[in-house]
Amino acid sequence: MPTKIVRLVKTGPSSKVGMTLAMYAGEADNPHNRPRVHELSADGLASQSGQLEVGDIIHRINGHLAENDAVGSVLIKDAPSEVVLEVEAKRQLDIVLKRAGGARLGVILAPGAEPGALIHQLEPGSIAATSGELAVGDVLLTINGVSVLDEEEAKLIIASSTGDVELKVLRQPGTDPVPASEATAKATSESRRPHDVRVDGEQVCVRLALSDGLRPGLTVEQKNVVGQMSWHVTAVEPGGAAEECGVVAVGDAVISIDDGDVASSLALLSGYTGTAQGSLKLQILPRIDRPTKTVTGVWA
Repeated sequence: MPTKIVRLVKTGPSSKVGMTLAMYAGEADNPHNRPRVHELSADGLASQSGQLEVGDIIHRINGHLAENDAVGSVLIKDAPSEVVLEVEAKRQLDIVLKRAGGARLGVILAPGAEPGALIHQLEPGSIAATSGELAVGDVLLTINGVSVLDEEEAKLIIASSTGDVELKVLRQPGTDPVPASEATAKATSESRRPHDVRVDGEQVCVRLALSDGLRPGLTVEQKNVVGQMSWHVTAVEPGGAAEECGVVAVGDAVISIDDGDVASSLALLSGYTGTAQGSLKLQILPRIDRPTKTVTGVWA
């Protein structure tokens, strides 16, 4: 991989490089196991230069081989006035996912990588998982040539496209995709699918992932609470999606089902076998006496 030279000039005793290094064993793109940039201080020369990012590989410092993170740290600290770094940027990959029509890719995207969308999970058996190209921790930078601002925008771009999807991906250090053959085998041996949970103030949005006839597995009934009639979870079935998700509990108030009125949507709970998207959305208000498990992500 090509490298670049980055020069950081110390202007006085108070100048600091503001960069820590770390080692990541067994990386395919770092065969000599050189240290990577682990953290950048906002007020340091490294960050302010605009030429370094977390994950960059450091090969040499002032002409000396950066054998490991400890050696590299000493070379940076002992540099008198200028730190000259030979740097290999972390990987950006061009990936094409083959799909028919507007089928779901099977990725859950999460915030934390703006600009870009972080891959939080890959749905077993999905296009994304079985391609052998993507890995959890990858950041989507562009989709079909369109720059991605955040995970919500990425979801909209994917949903509005049809056919093959072209991705520019930032691969994080220490992450590599599961080979397609292993991903396919894993999918056939796993019945659990990722469920999407988002906290919205006091309420929680739960998207139950359904496949292979998996039912929502919960009963919702109207109850009189403090003089007002409202809908509540009265039972959670063993082996259902609600129990598997681990968030929905008896006593939780149900605000909506698939964004619709609860009363008119109850049939979805009893006869639901999955739509083309394979999910059912619940807006709930957890009962006061229990903590709520939170995993942020959006389907695409």
